[in-house]
Amino acid sequence: MSEQLARIPSAVNPESSDEPRVIELDHGRSLVIESEAGAEIVTLHSPSGEVEIEVVVTPEGPRLRLRAVELSLIAQKRVTIDCEDLELRCTRDMKVEVGGDQHEVVAGSAHHEAHTTTVEARRGDLTMRANDDARVEGERVLLNS
Repeated sequence: MSEQLARIPSAVNPESSDEPRVIELDHGRSLVIESEAGAEIVTLHSPSGEVEIEVVVTPEGPRLRLRAVELSLIAQKRVTIDCEDLELRCTRDMKVEVGGDQHEVVAGSAHHEAHTTTVEARRGDLTMRANDDARVEGERVLLNS
């Protein structure tokens, strides 16, 4: 490890910055540092050459991309994500578990679409409020059936 650390300064400040700088790591991985189109790019490559971690530093700020078999975030207190847009995609199931209360506030419209939907209050009431009209549309609307 100390031998690899000793090589890092020469990789970061090479005499010629035209060529990518490569640092070979244990387990067949490599760290590549290069400049491209006004950005500094640092990538961690798997033994097969796939990019596992990429950091692109541009004048606007850094961009981070991770590719992993599994990713876990564990925080003692809080995880906060602040962004302009957030997209989550999964090719199979998605599960959200909340040990306490869940609060959602949407400044614009909210839309939920699914093949089927069930809303169930296991204990207590189910309350729905509308500032204006409340509509229930369906082929058949079954109440207390």
